[in-house]
Amino acid sequence: ILLSLLEGWRPPRWLRPIAYPMPQITGFENERVTVFEVVDVQENVVALSHLAEYFTETNQLDAASAVAHALETYFTDDLGAAVARIEVRVARGEPMADASAWTTVNAHLADGTPDTLPWDRRIALVAILAQSKRFDEAKTQLDASMHDVDETLLRTLSPRSLFRFQSLLRVLHVEE
Repeated sequence: ILLSLLEGWRPPRWLRPIAYPMPQITGFENERVTVFEVVDVQENVVALSHLAEYFTETNQLDAASAVAHALETYFTDDLGAAVARIEVRVARGEPMADASAWTTVNAHLADGTPDTLPWDRRIALVAILAQSKRFDEAKTQLDASMHDVDETLLRTLSPRSLFRFQSLLRVLHVEE
């Protein structure tokens, strides 16, 4: 049963896909590997957000769009879902196309709910704010996220997200 779930990209909520860039080795150019991390059981919206992030990082944009559609359908007002939907749009080259997702982000920023996001999803929020040139809001969120940062939380970031996090620290002039 587990194998069929994984093959259909319906991993159980205690598995998180991790984007793993394959090393370039002659004779293995067409090989792929999928890595999953065993995590605490995630809420559905968090698991789907991680799946959308994985698909964008592995350039599977049609699959990412399908996940974004599910997030929009079932988690319309959820901040983490809105962030993931925007990330998918950015990956597709359409950063401002999802007005309803931005409306959700703006509403949650106004009422202070970003504090309730899982740490890695909050870093994704910082990234989309910075990409949208909303630097003051991005810096505010990044400053708030730094109070909780430790090695364990840093390990929850994908390689791309970790790179973005380090870049955001420099660009937004936030102390590590």
